[in-house]
Amino acid sequence: MDRSSEFQAAIRGARATISDVVRLRTKRRSEFGENASEIRNRIAQLRFFLLDHRKDYANRFGHRENSVLGTSMTDAERDQIDKEAQEYISTCSTLIQCLKPGGRDDVVSEQQQEHKQGVVRILNQYLKDVCSIYSRQRAVRVKRIIDKRRFTRLEADPLPATKESSIPPQTKEYDTDLTADEREAVSNREIGRA
Repeated sequence: MDRSSEFQAAIRGARATISDVVRLRTKRRSEFGENASEIRNRIAQLRFFLLDHRKDYANRFGHRENSVLGTSMTDAERDQIDKEAQEYISTCSTLIQCLKPGGRDDVVSEQQQEHKQGVVRILNQYLKDVCSIYSRQRAVRVKRIIDKRRFTRLEADPLPATKESSIPPQTKEYDTDLTADEREAVSNREIGRA
């Protein structure tokens, strides 16, 4: 007895139920999910950009030696990165604040509300992590600029050869940044050395 027609009918029925299941699983994301995914992608782009340009951004040798290596970045480019990164961070922060549940007229279940709050917390934490990467890179750059200025000031003002001709501590350039107590401590140290 030939039962191939019954077999083919069973296959068609199974195929129909499988396609229904697949259709249910590929349900369109909500507006919240799409916005959250877009914000995550933006933060990830900033993170990858910062990590890709980390060496050039914080390079201590300056653009002169970098051009020999083929990776030159000028101070103007670094300033531009700073400006754009700060704008990007503030934009992402604003977008995350717009995602917070309760701001819309949506009527959602308690579970969905908790889910949305969790997504917002995760996005905030991810943004904070990327901000810390940027802050560390910026701190290294600022420290190197300050060190460079100190070295150039030291080269411009060589130390006197004898102790008798030394400048009193109150008239030194760096004393303007010190408090009265710190100046007194410095002068006591210098008197102790003499």
